Amino acid sequence: MPTPRMHWLERLHGWVRSLGERFTKRPPGIGSQALAELPESIRDQVTTMRTATRWKQRADAANQFMNNPEPAATPHLIATLDDPHPQVRVAAARALIWMKPEHSSLATPRLIRMLREEKRTENRDIAATALGTTGNSQAAPALIEALSDRNAMVRHQAIQALIRLKHDAAAPDVHALLKDKDVTVRKSAADFLGMARYGPAHDDLRRRLDSDPDHYVQRAAARALGHLQSEQDVDLLLRAMKKKHVTDEAAKALEKIGEKLLEGNPRPGLDTPLVFAIKHVKPGQHPRAFQAFLEDAKDPEYAHMTSREWKLHAQHLKSDETALKAA
Repeated sequence: MPTPRMHWLERLHGWVRSLGERFTKRPPGIGSQALAELPESIRDQVTTMRTATRWKQRADAANQFMNNPEPAATPHLIATLDDPHPQVRVAAARALIWMKPEHSSLATPRLIRMLREEKRTENRDIAATALGTTGNSQAAPALIEALSDRNAMVRHQAIQALIRLKHDAAAPDVHALLKDKDVTVRKSAADFLGMARYGPAHDDLRRRLDSDPDHYVQRAAARALGHLQSEQDVDLLLRAMKKKHVTDEAAKALEKIGEKLLEGNPRPGLDTPLVFAIKHVKPGQHPRAFQAFLEDAKDPEYAHMTSREWKLHAQHLKSDETALKAA
């Protein structure tokens, strides 16, 4: 329970913060020639962002570029990353996220410095996000460093940025975050490792699917196992399909594994009911029908059926599931 002393300290911190914001250094401004070269449609906005004495006005002007990602504003957003006020800097970084990579990539060196040096969590968070949108692989080393950031959201955004950059070489570093205490970080780590098809993480991904306390992490682990396409995961994924919140992702993963199985057996028969079911029922589209099909395949009462009858049965099960969804 908060004590009177804690309330007093909070008020003191707020007063010091507001005092600092009032007397913050002024921005460096903008040259007249650079101003004249700007399109008239954004000239006033850039002027405000670069020269307004109140930091809130500068931040608001930078934020407006999220709705109007004008390429000509890019050099000025990059310059604004050096603004003396942290909230103006983060506004400029956020606006750069909306720029096309061929423009935002010019901000990479400055965003890297922001990610490494900013004290505010929000600034490091947005810097990591922006680096992912630049398409510039030079950001990868700084993003890998950020995987050990003290804040979970920064770690999460660093992984997401590495996913967007398709920097698979970060897989060993991301692998360690499968055991992170934060749910969002574990989920992002599983997604990265699956997309990178990082084999050394296979056993840990199986453990996450089987026993992680959060179902979002379980779903991400199922997706990852689908990317790895290992036949040894079939039984685990079949069990996972019985978990309410994981059914669809486990089914899609089975379908991906099925793609690989079907390469070696493009015309499966009744001697391979799993592959036969994957081909004719498609678990990613009809998870309940797929489960029912496999259950029926074990039932002695259905032993007399021919391949043609099984195909008709598959159609019937799919129709039942479609009707159930419609209802």
